[in-house]
Amino acid sequence: MALSRDEVKQLLVSLLPPGSEQLYALRNTDKIGGVFYALAQTLKQYGTDRVDQLRLEVNPSTMTEKIVDWEEACGLTNTPLARFGTTEQRRNAVLAVLREHSSFCLDDLRAAVQPYLNYQDPSQIQILETDRVALQALHTYQNLTPLAIGSNSTEGSTIRVLDDPRVSPAGAMVHISFTGNLSEVQFILTSPSGAPYVKFWLAEELGTGAVTDAIRVLYAREMAGAPIYGDWTLYVRTGAAAATLNAWSIFVEGLGVNYDNSMPPNRIGEGLGAAMFDFAVVADPALVGTGYNREGAYGAILKFKPAHTYGNIVEMNAVADLCAIPDEPETIPDRSIPC
Repeated sequence: MALSRDEVKQLLVSLLPPGSEQLYALRNTDKIGGVFYALAQTLKQYGTDRVDQLRLEVNPSTMTEKIVDWEEACGLTNTPLARFGTTEQRRNAVLAVLREHSSFCLDDLRAAVQPYLNYQDPSQIQILETDRVALQALHTYQNLTPLAIGSNSTEGSTIRVLDDPRVSPAGAMVHISFTGNLSEVQFILTSPSGAPYVKFWLAEELGTGAVTDAIRVLYAREMAGAPIYGDWTLYVRTGAAAATLNAWSIFVEGLGVNYDNSMPPNRIGEGLGAAMFDFAVVADPALVGTGYNREGAYGAILKFKPAHTYGNIVEMNAVADLCAIPDEPETIPDRSIPC
């Protein structure tokens, strides 16, 4: 707390030898006391007050006079907020930049956008993430047509995958429903490009003995990086006993960027698996505070997120919903959720 003029004067008087207050007239209206009172004003204005202000300036949440220096250190000198924003908005922009250098977790992301959203309770900032289970279901392709395989034969069943350009590092995961003798059977998965992206599963990997409608999950990490678009074929090779592939499915996701054939090439899309890295911060008009800055929050997200992720900010519409409504001011192109 800042010292008053009288408190500073009392500080000066306390430096005098003991008993001085009985020797000298130290009231503010006295000559000697008046001198001390005048000195106190100067010491307060250029001493104690400046020390108090320094304490405020070294803390970015309370700075006022050194905002320009903080903005320069944070690379905000030429931003619209630095030029036209209020003191609080400029201070919040600096706080957001400083918080962007934290870990990539939900609480730190909330802290980075809070200076722009000005929620009374930052924990209420909603962050939407991709539902991994739903995404896996969307990228699981099925063939439910039974395939009969005679003894000592090899037959194949095909599934077409409409994704591009290459398989994610997770590779491929195959679910099968099988009737036959596991001790004699082999399964072979081939990607649309064929060799070298071929995976063999031998009998000892699947179990032994005759089974009916047995469910097995076959993993093919070796398919990572394979071209994904086109026909994936699962071959079944039998021994002395015939068998039936009742049904099968494959889970594969495309990652990477697609380009057209122009020179230089233009980016025209990306693999469907990239949705796993999408997230969005929700701005609720009922919760944002005075001076809410949507563009500032969006900029903080872009600087905060890792390069492999895609972050955005979406806004609740008038009916407290996130679905894009045509012609509503909250429906911003590329920053809305189609429903």
